[in-house]
Amino acid sequence: MVKQLKRTETNTIKKTISDQFGIDKKDLDFLDNLEFIKSSKDRISIISKLDENLSKLRVEGGALYIGRFQKDNGFRLSIEGSIMFGKFAKKNIIDLTEKQLNEWMKGYDLEIKEEQIANIEDHSYVLLRFREYFVGSSKLINNEIKCTVPKERRLLSKKFIV
Repeated sequence: MVKQLKRTETNTIKKTISDQFGIDKKDLDFLDNLEFIKSSKDRISIISKLDENLSKLRVEGGALYIGRFQKDNGFRLSIEGSIMFGKFAKKNIIDLTEKQLNEWMKGYDLEIKEEQIANIEDHSYVLLRFREYFVGSSKLINNEIKCTVPKERRLLSKKFIV
């Protein structure tokens, strides 16, 4: 069962994403042409605007999952959400090394070096980037990033090919 979000809920999501990652509000204007929906598992997804009541349709498969609110009211972006919003982000970005990328994609937590997080506050939600590619998001706690790559999307091979 999905719930179509109201404008106030949509604005809260946009403001949270904007504040967390330093995104100009005008860069999020493209979201005005999309519907935000919430699944039974509190997953926030977006879909093209439809003239029909979304609660009567099975739209979850046709929607793009962008993230979910966490218990601390932060918004953790999905891999697709990080790709979508990462290009606009101006803060809370961690650049990964190739070794860190491979560990992350295999499902391991990461120890982050001080120089990688010089301008990021502890307990902040961060975007993870390798070169120009955004690969996900997580929360930085005590120089560590917990892996949020779903098990079904983790790499089984020894090395991620870049």
